[in-house]
Amino acid sequence: MRAWLDVPRQGQIWIETRVDRRPTLWRWLLAGPLAFLMSVLAMAGLPTVLPTGAGGVNHLVLPVVLFPLLWSSFVVWPVAALHIGRVALVYVALCLGLLVLIGFAFAI
Repeated sequence: MRAWLDVPRQGQIWIETRVDRRPTLWRWLLAGPLAFLMSVLAMAGLPTVLPTGAGGVNHLVLPVVLFPLLWSSFVVWPVAALHIGRVALVYVALCLGLLVLIGFAFAI
């Protein structure tokens, strides 16, 4: 039974060891194309959780307006982080969560 409890920790160790071997490459990937991808996914997934507002368009306009803030935060964090493996884990979790939100939007 204990082996199943260690699966998330083993996954974290697996990702961190792969990322720690080539940190410059992973910083470049996480701060470059993956930051843009995460920002686009966030912009596409946020309308499902934001309220529509009085005019009925706030849930569509706010992600577009927030795109530069999202993108800059996704760029700066991997560059400034000490543990790049943890950043990669958070990116994977955010990406999966945003994909679930996007899938939920299309399922309705």
